[in-house]
Amino acid sequence: MVSAGAASAQSVCPRSNPETSVKKYNLKPRYFRGTSAWFLTAWTGHWSGGVVLGLHTGANGNAPFWANYDTKFDFVPAQGNPNAWCVMATKIRMNFYIQPVVHIASEYPEDSCEFREILKHEKKHVKVTQDWQKEFTPLLRREMHSIASKIPASPPVGEKQVPAAQQAVVNIIKANLEKYMEEKAIPVLIRRQAKVDDPLEYRLVPTRCDNWQDYHITAYDKSGFETADDEGGDDSGGDDGGGDDDGSDDSEDGGIGNLPTYGDY
Repeated sequence: MVSAGAASAQSVCPRSNPETSVKKYNLKPRYFRGTSAWFLTAWTGHWSGGVVLGLHTGANGNAPFWANYDTKFDFVPAQGNPNAWCVMATKIRMNFYIQPVVHIASEYPEDSCEFREILKHEKKHVKVTQDWQKEFTPLLRREMHSIASKIPASPPVGEKQVPAAQQAVVNIIKANLEKYMEEKAIPVLIRRQAKVDDPLEYRLVPTRCDNWQDYHITAYDKSGFETADDEGGDDSGGDDGGGDDDGSDDSEDGGIGNLPTYGDY
């Protein structure tokens, strides 16, 4: 027989109180010019809005940002039960990545005025994404610390249930941070990117060059479909190192620099 006091002591473990941090990684933007204007337009479904000549996105058309998590846990034998364990998070780090991917319609030679104007416009989108990451990294740190301080205590688990107990803690952090991103951060990014594509910008860009129609006439012909070319060398990019876990905002700028090298995925 187990006394009421002993049973209570065994029913709930100490609450997790992990150290939290957010590490940002600003990966080198990637540039491609092997896709036709027709395909870019079909890909985005923007036929009614005109031909798409440049596109800022992420890898494989996904968003240019993502996150994953590094975690550490302590495992303490449950009081009065040698076959059960208390699983408590001690450290959780969110790794916050961005890597913009830019496509420029293949109809435009790299030495053309039109190519340079499209590239200049897409660089504005890249900078918006980079500035957004810098702004929201400290806000995510604050939000993550707040979430971690409210992780509820959990009951002891058997050895086979330890991985599930670990994942349950990560899921609490992940679900709440994803909600924050969806409600706070992503709408800001969308609004700022929309400002780059304002009507004035679209009116001014065509006035700076003379051969838009001559180059992209194939955009109206479905036979103009092209796939990514094989030009250029390795453009896989890299992260900012960041072996530390002090939550400092120390990632490299990831600037574009001179005319980029183009390459296949």
